[in-house]
Order: sequence, then C-alpha cells, then structure tokens
Amino acid sequence: MISGRMPFAAKIRPNSHLFDELGFDSILLLDLIVDIEERLGVRFSEAELDMESLTTPEAIVRMIASHNPVQSKSSQA
Repeated sequence: MISGRMPFAAKIRPNSHLFDELGFDSILLLDLIVDIEERLGVRFSEAELDMESLTTPEAIVRMIASHNPVQSKSSQA
C-alpha cells in the first residue's frame, strides 16, 4: 500500500522516513490511513493519527497491530 502511493522510486525499509525518504506528504499519509482502515477493517482514533509519530512504515504497522479488526455489519447479529 505504501509503494503504490510513493511519488518516486525508493527502497522501503521498516525505518524509512515517509516524508524525508519516501516523498510522502500529509495528504498521501491520510490517503494511506483511509485505505488501511477500509482494507483491514480497523478504525483509528484522531489521537492515534499524530503525523509526528507516524513517520515510518514500522510505526504504521505497530498502530495496525494494536487494533482488532472491526466487525462488519453483516457479521453482527
């Protein structure tokens, strides 16, 4: 999901800086977060979406791992 949004080619490492090394800006990061929420069925609070702490792929993976997938409406009875 990250590589599909990068404005230029670069090698992605867990500690690559999204803004400085991978060419992200705040809009690309927000787009990535929305896509993650939709594809993985997670929802992040505004407090978790601190742009200063979400600066590496590793930080995003940690944020995802801290959540349980949200149940879909079709699975609720």
